[in-house]
Amino acid sequence: MLQIPEETKREITRIIRGIVTSGKLFVILHYTGVNADTSASAIKWYHKIKLGWSRDGYHDFVNHDGKIENLEPVWARVNGCRASGWGKNSNEYFVGVNAYQICYETLTGLKMPAMVEAVLIHFFTELVKAVPNIQIGGHREFPDFTSPNKRQQTACPGVSVSDWLLNHAIPLKNVFYEATKI
Repeated sequence: MLQIPEETKREITRIIRGIVTSGKLFVILHYTGVNADTSASAIKWYHKIKLGWSRDGYHDFVNHDGKIENLEPVWARVNGCRASGWGKNSNEYFVGVNAYQICYETLTGLKMPAMVEAVLIHFFTELVKAVPNIQIGGHREFPDFTSPNKRQQTACPGVSVSDWLLNHAIPLKNVFYEATKI
């Protein structure tokens, strides 16, 4: 098992405290499918400058080395994590976590770095202890009630997060399992 840096553990604690105090109910995992290293500043530039969004698409970013970079406060309503059709304020219930290259099912040659996997598993293990009713899933696993098939129109994050979580001992009650698998 990889040693998670103390700075990363402190960031995980910060995120969990934010989730507890904000009353968030869901964590949605997204990917950054790029072939080269990236950073929170590059993601912010893309969302805020290139796309013209007022807020970033996610709350936090886990880089290839396991470093967690904050994009927006946990309480903020962001653009990237939503389940359309859950009501106009559905976004207030979600925390969006973006991770580097976790999309190895759909993008050839990309595989989740071992440190990213270790950080995410540590984060989710600690999170379910602190917030027993939290639900964790991948972007594509959440419904979109505005689409014809009621599913997100994306492959993000390119991996079945529900299966991955269960394979890493995250309790079933905390896994937002894909509707097609239930």
